[in-house]
Amino acid sequence: MHLRIQIPIGGDNELKLVDYAFIFYFTAQVWNVLFFRVFTLLGIGSYASAVLMVFIIALIVLAILSINIRKWEGCIALYAFILLVFLISYILTPELGTWYTNENWGLAYRVFRIDRGIYAYLVIKLVEDPKRIMRNLNIVAILIGMYLLAQTYQRIRTGYFIVTANDGISQMTSADNMSYGYNCAFVTLIFFAQYRKNKKKIFLIVGILFSVLSVLYGSRGCLIVLGAYFVIIQYFKLRGKKSAKKVILALSFIMLIVILYVFYDAIIFLVSNITAHFGIHSDTITSLLNNSISDSNGRDRIWAVVSDQIKDTFPLGKGAFGDRLTAGKIFSWGYSHNIFLEMTASFGVIGVIVLLALIVQSGRILITNESEEWRELFAIFFCCCMKLLVSDSFWYSSFFWGALGIGSCALKYDKKRKQLKMIR
Repeated sequence: MHLRIQIPIGGDNELKLVDYAFIFYFTAQVWNVLFFRVFTLLGIGSYASAVLMVFIIALIVLAILSINIRKWEGCIALYAFILLVFLISYILTPELGTWYTNENWGLAYRVFRIDRGIYAYLVIKLVEDPKRIMRNLNIVAILIGMYLLAQTYQRIRTGYFIVTANDGISQMTSADNMSYGYNCAFVTLIFFAQYRKNKKKIFLIVGILFSVLSVLYGSRGCLIVLGAYFVIIQYFKLRGKKSAKKVILALSFIMLIVILYVFYDAIIFLVSNITAHFGIHSDTITSLLNNSISDSNGRDRIWAVVSDQIKDTFPLGKGAFGDRLTAGKIFSWGYSHNIFLEMTASFGVIGVIVLLALIVQSGRILITNESEEWRELFAIFFCCCMKLLVSDSFWYSSFFWGALGIGSCALKYDKKRKQLKMIR
């Protein structure tokens, strides 16, 4: 059972149900806006989100039914395990119950709704083909990119974004938009990956455009995402070079860092003057110019109280959402804006072990995996996960669960390849 459509993007142009599920999942934010506007014109705007959710659920269910059970049975086990983790956490720490049922930041709205982060693992495993996943990501990048350009036009025209407030429901205006910035970074990495593969300058130009937009109007954490990708790509270039070329490339990279360091103030001042000339204001550039790029914007308060909680509860932790018990007393969203603190506050020494295992396996995929395609895909999601060092919760992040899905596929590929070598 599969649908077919021809699209003007290279490679295998046949889209199957699993591909549609993948694309609609990763572009749900775009469809949510379109559905809302259309339904509002029809006078039934309040039903838009529900209809979209039903549509995505139906699409994913049909996609599951159209493929072999071996491709998704592991996903069912994962989600059953996640439910078990929350159940055990509630039994051991009943006070977490108010966070699990929280209307705006609880399980139903932020974790288990079909367009939320944990299902990135599922839609990736349903496809489980690096070429198809990359092709699907190209479509995702185009759709999200158009949506971001529309947001950019609104920001330039009005001077503000319309963003979701801290309660997760109501809307407010803001000069900068964190989600916009990270989405721009995500799109940037996809286009850069396409440039590396096809060497078409249009991909490079579009990637640079969205990288600039991510810094201008997004969070300063976007710099970590872009910087991590740049470093990893330099490694990818080095691993295939001969010794002389490795030395030249390494020296060039070091020289670039030295130039940026020496002329840092001049570069930032120049960029600030240019953007100001065109009437563009960016908190990121202002922070860089004022030498305040590392300011935590209140995160230091959250990190302090969560660190104290860890000292009091380690080595056990308080269970899933455990950091909400202290961070939630400061800000309504409750998460600690740092995956290391969140994982440790939640699961104690087990959380530390899981994090170390994830880091080791990530290094294994990026350094030793023999599939260039899986490495490229993993680099995109892994770098986007850098966001979790300063923002968001890993329970909410499609980048985190997407990295787990890509990593699982990459390790499976590597295992099969080694088994084939042993047989030969």
